[in-house]
Amino acid sequence: MKYEILTKDSQEVVKEVEVILEPSDLKKFEKDIVKAIRKEASIPGFRKGRAPENIIKDRFAKEIEEECLNKALVEAINKIVEENNFKLVTDPVVPEITKLENGYKVKLIFETYPEIKLEEKDYKGLKLKKIKVNVTPDDINRELEALREKFVEFKEVDREAQDGD
Repeated sequence: MKYEILTKDSQEVVKEVEVILEPSDLKKFEKDIVKAIRKEASIPGFRKGRAPENIIKDRFAKEIEEECLNKALVEAINKIVEENNFKLVTDPVVPEITKLENGYKVKLIFETYPEIKLEEKDYKGLKLKKIKVNVTPDDINRELEALREKFVEFKEVDREAQDGD
């Protein structure tokens, strides 16, 4: 797997990355995927889970390739995030996948948290005003009543209403 970060500005929060996935990147997942499909596939003439691997590969070639691509992409994304210390805000977006003669070219978009650097001089010595809030018993009672109304439960009973219900 090869990749190139297309976003040159390190302060940019949206990073665009182009990944080239070679056949060897996908091939390493094929055996496990074929095994999983083989276990579930019902193919006429064979008991479930007993069809030969080459028939599974022929019949489910598209699904196997897609699953290999997905697994290779997940691995590539994890490697890119780890190597570049990206702190992701959301999952990466895959706006474009291009099948090459020999593999795939995938464009990824990562949204990262901005890098914030504070030095002591930036915040030491700042003066803050303390805001004093006066809370009256009426304020407390009003909030308690609002909470009671918010969480009230009505239950049907088979008797007449009584005090304290």
